[in-house]
Amino acid sequence: NTIGNLTALGALTGTAVRGITISSGTYPLNVNNNKLTTLMANSTNTGVATAASVVGIGVSSGGTVQNILNNTVNNLSNINTASLHRIVGIVTTSGLNKVMNNTVSGLFSSTTSTSANSSSIGILGMLMQSNLVGSEFSNNTISDLRYENPSPTTVQMIGLFVNSNGGFKITKIAMEDGLRFAIREGGR
Repeated sequence: NTIGNLTALGALTGTAVRGITISSGTYPLNVNNNKLTTLMANSTNTGVATAASVVGIGVSSGGTVQNILNNTVNNLSNINTASLHRIVGIVTTSGLNKVMNNTVSGLFSSTTSTSANSSSIGILGMLMQSNLVGSEFSNNTISDLRYENPSPTTVQMIGLFVNSNGGFKITKIAMEDGLRFAIREGGR
């Protein structure tokens, strides 16, 4: 599947753009070989995790095995400069997750969020929460996360954030091209 060029410019709290969202079920799940590109919002939505203003792939079901494999997520943005919005490339919030061989790149935000070290951070390449024992995150590439807004003095970006009770495996995660932060006057 290819999903692209989704734009929501409403500048409202309910405005969101999400490429793939799976929110219920307990059966095995496969989200494989998808391309999600150019998802853009001008949103004041302050939701976190799968409810963020822009999400590439969001899985909040509790499947026995949830495979998220070989996906490409790129060019996600929220251009609103006055809100605490969040952008997440790939997020899982429950279940036994195998997240492997995915590429997340080109996330851009103008958030005013100053949250630190939590799922409320403004820009998250990949967010893995409440994963069951046996979950695995490997061979993923995260690159080109960018922030630009003249207002906040402290903004956080995280390539891979894991918030779990343990019992999971993380191997071979590549952070390429660095994370970019800029405080500038004007727009993008």
